[in-house]
Amino acid sequence: MATDIAADTVVPIHSAVDIVAARQQGRTLAARLGFTGSDLTLIATAISEVARNIVEYAGSGEIRLSPVQEGNGLGICVIAHDTGPGISAEIRDRIFEPFFTTKPVGQGTGLGLSLCHGIVEGHGGTLSLVSEPGHGAIFRVELPVVTPPATTGKRAAEAAPVVTGMRILVVDDERLVLQLLGEMLGADHHTVDTVGDGTQALERLRRTSYDLILSDVRMPYLDGPGLYRALERRLPDLCRRFVLMTGDVLSAEIQTFLEQTGVPGLSKPFDRSEVRRVIQRVAGAER
Repeated sequence: MATDIAADTVVPIHSAVDIVAARQQGRTLAARLGFTGSDLTLIATAISEVARNIVEYAGSGEIRLSPVQEGNGLGICVIAHDTGPGISAEIRDRIFEPFFTTKPVGQGTGLGLSLCHGIVEGHGGTLSLVSEPGHGAIFRVELPVVTPPATTGKRAAEAAPVVTGMRILVVDDERLVLQLLGEMLGADHHTVDTVGDGTQALERLRRTSYDLILSDVRMPYLDGPGLYRALERRLPDLCRRFVLMTGDVLSAEIQTFLEQTGVPGLSKPFDRSEVRRVIQRVAGAER
């Protein structure tokens, strides 16, 4: 019951060390509330991303972690309050959109808060922002503990099994994407390696065999389509294990690439069921 759960925890946020502390304490509280497995990891990642935004954009603030009880169920409430200059209405209205960013070109894809938003909604929760210029920003996350319904009888027989035990290389220049996919895939008992661009991927692929390659489209030095073309010339057997991670709106060039090659696409922000579906498709093609 709620009376067995610790009281509110407040974590001051000033540096990267505090981000780690908020993540760990959020994970601990979520575990005590009943979250389990990969859900714990994804919740902790969402908390650390909100904390990272405080450090990057405001410099200081705090995160309050609170247990909540609604009806007969428990949940967690995370309130992140910074001391920065606040967020204008124009930015506030778009801040959770995929690929929206206020950073200069080449310094971020704008996926961090969008992925956060997707994680929270995927748990049946909400992520909201309250901010006025000159008064800082408040991010509020509310997450219920959701017990998945039991799958029995005919539905259990029809449910697709989750593929496990693959060795997967994730190629992306966005830190949060690497972290989220690494933890999501690890929770399904895959062995995961990550690199930041296509040239690093080629070096890794020369030395190590992988069952699956998940590659971003846009990266410095060598992008996703360029990596695929290089594999066609050097390691053609790996091309049927290649998946391209795309945005929700495809350019004509990328659409043509996918149609010509037959490479599966995986859209950002990620949905765990879609990641599993793509893995199952590649694993089935290898048989």
